[in-house]
Amino acid sequence: MGLTEKQIQALKKAAMLLEDRDFCPYFELKNLLRLHKARGLSACERARFCQLFSSYYGQRYLSDKWKKRFYEILFEEKNDKVFINGKPNFAEILRQLKAIPGKKGYYALHFSFTSKLVAIHDEESPIDDRHVRAFFGETVPNSKKSDKERISWFVEFVSKVKSEYSKWMECSNVSQIIKRLKRRDSRFEKCKDTRLLDFLIWKVGNKKLLVS
Repeated sequence: MGLTEKQIQALKKAAMLLEDRDFCPYFELKNLLRLHKARGLSACERARFCQLFSSYYGQRYLSDKWKKRFYEILFEEKNDKVFINGKPNFAEILRQLKAIPGKKGYYALHFSFTSKLVAIHDEESPIDDRHVRAFFGETVPNSKKSDKERISWFVEFVSKVKSEYSKWMECSNVSQIIKRLKRRDSRFEKCKDTRLLDFLIWKVGNKKLLVS
C-alpha cells in the first residue's frame, strides 16, 4: 500500500499533536516489563503494570476473570503453547482468551488486545486496532466466518502492516517525520520504527485527521 500525500500529511500533523500522555505510559510499561524479565516483579509492581496497561489500552469493559487470564498469558513467556521458541502464538492466545466471557457474558476473539499483548514483548510487531484498520481500509471479517478464517485474516493483516511499515520507512517523507520525533524525546530513540508508527496512526485516527 503506497502512502498518499494526504496520509503523509496526516502522519506529519499527528507527530506534532502527539502528547506526553500518548506515550509516557507505554515507556513505564516497557520499564516494568524489563524488570520482570531481569528479576521478576513484586506484587506491587505487577499490580501497577496491570492497572497501567488496562487503563492505557482501555480494558475497563472486560471481566476481572478475563483480565486475570490475559496477564497470566502476558507474563508466562515460558509456556510452550503461547510462546513457541520465544515467538508468540497468535492463534493460541486468541483461543485462550475467547474461552473466557467478558462482563456482559459475550465470548469474542480479541484481536486488538492480542496484538497489544504481543507488541509489548516485540516492538517489531504492530498493534491492530480500529484506527490502524481504518488507515489501511480494512475491516474485521464478521462473525459469520469461522474462527479459523477470522484468525487467519488477523495473522495475515498484522504481517501485512509490519511489511508496509518497513516500506514506508524507505520513503524520505516518513523517515523525516520519525527522525524529528526521535529528536523530540530521547526515549523514542530506543523504540522500533514500528512502535513509533503505531503512535502516529493512533493519533491520526483519534484526531480524525483523514476525515474530510
